[in-house]
Amino acid sequence: MPVSSNRSRDLAKWNCRTEAQALGKSRHPSRGRPVGAFLEGVFGSKQGTAAALQSAADLLVSLSGMLEPDGGMPGEKPEMRVVNSLAALLSFYKHGNTSTSGTFRMHVEKLLQRLKTREESAARRLWELIEAGRPVPGSWEQFVVTIVKGKRFEVSDFWTEVESALAPDASATVARE
Repeated sequence: MPVSSNRSRDLAKWNCRTEAQALGKSRHPSRGRPVGAFLEGVFGSKQGTAAALQSAADLLVSLSGMLEPDGGMPGEKPEMRVVNSLAALLSFYKHGNTSTSGTFRMHVEKLLQRLKTREESAARRLWELIEAGRPVPGSWEQFVVTIVKGKRFEVSDFWTEVESALAPDASATVARE
């Protein structure tokens, strides 16, 4: 091998090492800052919620990974499984996923099939609205964040939100008759 070839190869190695060392010494503006300072810069305060730190898409991906083989969401008791499944279904639906369209259409279909076996009238009214493509107003994110964290929420709070979401539908049905 010619000497110039070895020399150019050694020079290339030296350049790479020198550049790597230089990059290692440079500091990113956010390095070394405490998490609180970062949150204060982004959110205007040191308190950041999990919902603020996790996008809707991240929540939907997390929910889709939690779906159990029978098509429902996990829960300690059957009632909690129904509530968690409804919250997940409503969140998927709110973000444009139906049983025929959207990234999570298969998950929506599994949840619908699971919930169709339930006797609760509110659950039945919800999946009927979803299958009909009608909007279901409500703030479901708070429940979904709690589910993804693996924590429990008050079932009564969820049913109150469902009833208020169904109330405009009931008055619209009466007005049309």
